[in-house]
Amino acid sequence: MLVGPEPPWRGGVAAHSAGLRGALTVAGHEATTVSYSRCYPDWLMRSLGRGRLRPESDSAVLDSLNPASWARARALVRQCDPELVVAQWWHPITAPALAAVLGPKAGPGRPVTVLLCHNALAHEIFPLQTSLARMGLRCGDALLAHSRAVAEQLRGLVAPLRPPIEICPMPLLLADGAALTERAQWRAASGFGPDERVAVFVGHGRPYKGLDLLLRAWAEAGLGEHTRLVVAGEILAGPATRRRLSRSARAVSVELRDRYLADDELAGLLVAADLLVLPYRRASQSGIVPMAQALGLPVLASDAGGLAEQVRAPGQGGELFRAGDPAALTFALRRMLGRASLTRGIPTVAAGGGWPALVEALEVLVRLIKETRNAC
Repeated sequence: MLVGPEPPWRGGVAAHSAGLRGALTVAGHEATTVSYSRCYPDWLMRSLGRGRLRPESDSAVLDSLNPASWARARALVRQCDPELVVAQWWHPITAPALAAVLGPKAGPGRPVTVLLCHNALAHEIFPLQTSLARMGLRCGDALLAHSRAVAEQLRGLVAPLRPPIEICPMPLLLADGAALTERAQWRAASGFGPDERVAVFVGHGRPYKGLDLLLRAWAEAGLGEHTRLVVAGEILAGPATRRRLSRSARAVSVELRDRYLADDELAGLLVAADLLVLPYRRASQSGIVPMAQALGLPVLASDAGGLAEQVRAPGQGGELFRAGDPAALTFALRRMLGRASLTRGIPTVAAGGGWPALVEALEVLVRLIKETRNAC
């Protein structure tokens, strides 16, 4: 059983839930989901770019702010009597709800519980987040992260409990059928010239992602009229960054696509582009990096968090710069986009987009936890 948001919720965690449920089914497991009817209070939903979505489905029963829904979700988990519960962990605001649904680790017949940790803490400052994170993480028999950087943060939060913490690379979050077709077609559809160099920044433009640093570096780089920066995704920046973005769009070949991108449009943009830029100040890891690597798109990323682990994968043509340093980013942009030719990397998609490895990691954790319980 999975506990976490799933489509029509937007974003990487919901896409992850859907992908994992499909992968578990392919592997021969029966998988159901307890999804969220509400993840955040309205003020936080707006700051995270999630809108006022309220999914209506039989599985969307868990409201992170309504204790009555916690009891209903807990009853649903018990009714299904699963061998394994995988709960998505990405923001400490969900801790009280997860603690109520998953319950204490002790108890006869309790299913093995694994928290799949996209982050250890919130990317932006959040009240009481360390205490809330410890409350939520305490519910897991084991924790599974997608980067060493997140795993190290988790170890600090859950000490001295010392649950097993495993690491498995982020799988490919593109839905089946996402259009990965001819590059020339996508460039024409995107309005890019045949000789134009195109760098892209994609995703929610939240402050920790460093869009303001990229705009400053792009203006300083002076890359010329045949180079374009496309900023695509819902921009959740403050007034100063929005003013800079508006000025940049007029002066230095910056194009703004301030809207949510469906899988096909996102894939098409990555096919058409020449460079993906991730100027993050802080990072756990990125779901967009495996997508770029699957298409052979070079990546220029900061060395924040787990990004270095992903970008340094062999054969990708990726480069790193020092996080939070616009001068280093300026130099890297000039170096990469100023080359006579920008070689695309070797497309690398693990079998099944990396999902079978994640399913296997979960199976190993189930066996490990059961052996530990039997030994007690």
